[in-house]
Amino acid sequence: MLLNNQFYDLVSLSKEAVAHICETFDQGAHTALNHARQAFARDDREMLGRHAHALKGMCMNLGAETVGEHVAKLEGIAKAGSKKAITTELSTIEKLLKETQQEMRKALD
Repeated sequence: MLLNNQFYDLVSLSKEAVAHICETFDQGAHTALNHARQAFARDDREMLGRHAHALKGMCMNLGAETVGEHVAKLEGIAKAGSKKAITTELSTIEKLLKETQQEMRKALD
């Protein structure tokens, strides 16, 4: 399970409101991830860490703990981690975001 009870508690209150929240999360998460990738491509480790921090907050606030934990790891290795470790974490985060979004859609059906 990629989403914690916090997310499912929200769904039980208002599916319509949560659908809007999920749409906003999708847009914001992809933007933050794209910005993190761009910062990494420029070797701007400080901005990579900042974008990771923003994405981590989005994930944790919505209850997407699994992806949030990986983003926290990315944030931690942003400044001093190897390029391979960062590349691996970015790929993992992208995969988990897709899976998390699928789980969100299922919860709203």
